Amino acid sequence: MASVHEKIRFSTWMADLPPHITNVPLNSLAIPGSHDSFSFDLDIREGVACDESGAVKMVGECCCGAGSKLVKRWAVTQRLNFAQQLESGVRYFDLRVAMKPGTIDFYFVHGLYGPKVIDGMKDIRKYLINHSKEVIILDFNHFYNMNEVAHLQLLHMLKDIFQETMIVPYDEFEAGRATLQSLWQTSRRVYIFYHNDAIKGIGGFWPAFKMPSPWPNTNKIHELIQFHDTIYHNARRGPDACFYVWQCVVTPRIGDIVRHLCGGSLEKSMHADVCRQIIGWLKGKVAGPTALNICLGNFVETNDFIATVVDINYETFRPLGN
Repeated sequence: MASVHEKIRFSTWMADLPPHITNVPLNSLAIPGSHDSFSFDLDIREGVACDESGAVKMVGECCCGAGSKLVKRWAVTQRLNFAQQLESGVRYFDLRVAMKPGTIDFYFVHGLYGPKVIDGMKDIRKYLINHSKEVIILDFNHFYNMNEVAHLQLLHMLKDIFQETMIVPYDEFEAGRATLQSLWQTSRRVYIFYHNDAIKGIGGFWPAFKMPSPWPNTNKIHELIQFHDTIYHNARRGPDACFYVWQCVVTPRIGDIVRHLCGGSLEKSMHADVCRQIIGWLKGKVAGPTALNICLGNFVETNDFIATVVDINYETFRPLGN
């Protein structure tokens, strides 16, 4: 079957899926996601953030701001803001949060401070209101400079923004059964995963073990492909998994940064080859409860990454006789 992505409206790709696919459980669909989703807006003026080591902070403080610019070149993983990512088809967001020292505000963070969490979440809520059949997965998976009180403040803020009527509540017995069709019969449109025990006192949030996200932790493309090949062919998801994240990204090492010190960046120096080869790997794969599900990438607008992931649903769930 030829690619259908030329006909897809990515801003509403879930709403536009054929009926037989909207009855497939969400944990069996191929869903595009973005890595460090908020890094389109990292601020060098605040210096290196509290998520980094002392050594990186020293780099950030050197050469009258040049160090912070270097950190930013390798910390930025997305060019599109939240609204643009949603319009492009992203439905999973990878989120790291810090309470900025000296403030009571929550910021996204990756080497440098990004946008305020409240602003990003309001952008996502606005999108959901205007696109009533799209479903979004928010994965809050790293936290910095946050105690138990701060976690509770953030959790209540998320509930205030999305309200309980929009949040898909955690139910361990129904976790793997929800489909687009079943969710459309309700007002539930957003899953919130939260990797901290603070959720035990507040209902509705999803625990980390229901969405494994194994980290390849390599700067080599062939090792990245081998890592995912092993998982794919051995159908490894784990007994408790509901959703599953395939991290289609490499992690730069100090040597990569040094080799590309003058003008290099994650996007310019490493992304193109990784994206091209990971797209080649994705083609021909299928979605399913032990196969592909959430596919996470850098600079998601490039090289038809999103189109390739969405196409997998049409390839996997062809009507009988086609």
